[in-house]
Amino acid sequence: MTMTSQTMSSKNRSVIRIRTFYTHLFVSDFNTFCTGIITEKSDIDSAADAFLVSTSQKPWRLQRILVQENVYQTFKKCIEYKSKLKEQENVQVSEDVKKLSSELYVYKDKVFIFDFVGEKAVVDSGSHNIYVEAYRTTKEVLTLIQNAILLSLWSNDISEAHEIALQAPSVLIWVNDFGNMNGPPMTARWLYKQANILDLSINQSEIKKRLNSWTRFDGSKQRINIMWKALEKYKNEQDSDNEIVTLVEKILVSFRENKFFEIDNGRMYMTLGLPVGIIPIAINYLDDVQKMIKSLLIGNGHIVSINENFPQVKLLIEVLEDSGAPVTINTIGDQVQGSSYIKYKTIISEFGTIFAN
Repeated sequence: MTMTSQTMSSKNRSVIRIRTFYTHLFVSDFNTFCTGIITEKSDIDSAADAFLVSTSQKPWRLQRILVQENVYQTFKKCIEYKSKLKEQENVQVSEDVKKLSSELYVYKDKVFIFDFVGEKAVVDSGSHNIYVEAYRTTKEVLTLIQNAILLSLWSNDISEAHEIALQAPSVLIWVNDFGNMNGPPMTARWLYKQANILDLSINQSEIKKRLNSWTRFDGSKQRINIMWKALEKYKNEQDSDNEIVTLVEKILVSFRENKFFEIDNGRMYMTLGLPVGIIPIAINYLDDVQKMIKSLLIGNGHIVSINENFPQVKLLIEVLEDSGAPVTINTIGDQVQGSSYIKYKTIISEFGTIFAN
């Protein structure tokens, strides 16, 4: 059967409700801040220098520094000493902030606030407040940075730095550096962000369960193996379609994970393509099938709107679902289309200082 653009007929059975929107976020649109992490294996003096001279402009504006407790006092003394070397601007700090912190030090327009126990105000009388806290373990610090979009991580231990950087939810991570945007164009992909909002009902728990298992696979190899088995099952079905079989075979043979890696002038640049989550997709053409298969291999899940006149596509979805792939058919009636199938994460490592220490 030939694919057409025929619209799917509407049904009243509302199994899954989906609400989607599409956004491009550029640098000027980021209403966010940067978080710093200083581990016990870091060059504390270099980290302090980078944070002291950092910009106060968003999204690079530093708001929080997490320091491993073994070097917390060392970092505090370093900031205290360096802040006394610079003539300070007339920065007004509220009495509440002074009362609710153990120490604070002013450097130009920045106020480094240690052990603050009140509500963290984003802006305090025009000053650039930076809240400094202690943490104990790598596991703990990862729980403290769940909302960190930008991250400056300081560690001279390569394995520790990679463990934190790869598990952090941040889209841009500097390792032993801060605010440096020099690098290959591919490293700027994190600047673009598309978003899908899904309002799921009946099938929410089941597809999420399958997605969790799907994303736990080590890379795409296991997902490819599952898809091969599902394709063999589909080929043996009476209503299978040869065009779809050929298309999926080509994808499974040629698929490569979306990664970029380069070393230049003492810096390592890494950009990773990561799954977005559960995404709605409308299938009217073979190109849509191609998008869905590639997206599943990346690690996404899909709620699929299909035309009733394409039973061969419906059969493919059912076979994939039976094989454990995180896909399900949307029976709400109206076609919906997600916006983003991949998000990017960039890690920029200044490793020259690691080998020097």
